Amino acid sequence: MTKTDGRVLALDLGTSSARALVLSASDASPVPGGLARYKISPNYATGGSATLDLHEYVEGLLGCLDELQQNGHLDDIGAIVLSSQWHSIVALDNNGSALTPVITWADTRSVELDLGSSFDEHAFHARTGSWLHRLYWTRRIPWLLSEGSPAGFAGLPDLVLVVVGVQAPLAGTGRRTSAPTNRRRGRVECRVRWVRRNDRGGDCRDVGRRTRRASDRRRS
Repeated sequence: MTKTDGRVLALDLGTSSARALVLSASDASPVPGGLARYKISPNYATGGSATLDLHEYVEGLLGCLDELQQNGHLDDIGAIVLSSQWHSIVALDNNGSALTPVITWADTRSVELDLGSSFDEHAFHARTGSWLHRLYWTRRIPWLLSEGSPAGFAGLPDLVLVVVGVQAPLAGTGRRTSAPTNRRRGRVECRVRWVRRNDRGGDCRDVGRRTRRASDRRRS
């Protein structure tokens, strides 16, 4: 087992809760009292929508860190490990600010993806290694492009790690830094290095074009 120079902060970013757990440096066993949890309630709506409020999620996780800090458990943190809902996705504008809530693994709105009879999904899989399943970004990005004009995309782990990295209480200080983020109208705005849609490659752009055309046909 790899050892660190200090304790380990483990973050579990689930759809039902966000948890922060501190592990000992010697054997990675849970530190007594070193667990904080924030219950999450996804927002379900008609049409298959299943989303999380990004602001609420981040504030809940930071609340867990505040609790651990107040009890002295964040002293001597040497590493951060993460378990996360990696299927989640957020559409971003040109400034890296969120245009959508966190779209979770349970969201089924991208299922209605009409690519036309000429699209070869098996050839797509051979090129990319990914099927056009609703869980994967190869399907979700084209769907989001058909619904609007996002400049890029990020997963919940990307956004949370940026916020935790700059806003988590500094060991022994009880305060936060806030350089890459700001609060405006009560919202946490995360600016991150995101996946620009032009960086996804020709395959994903082709799916996006087909999806947009199909969406335009349905609206006409």
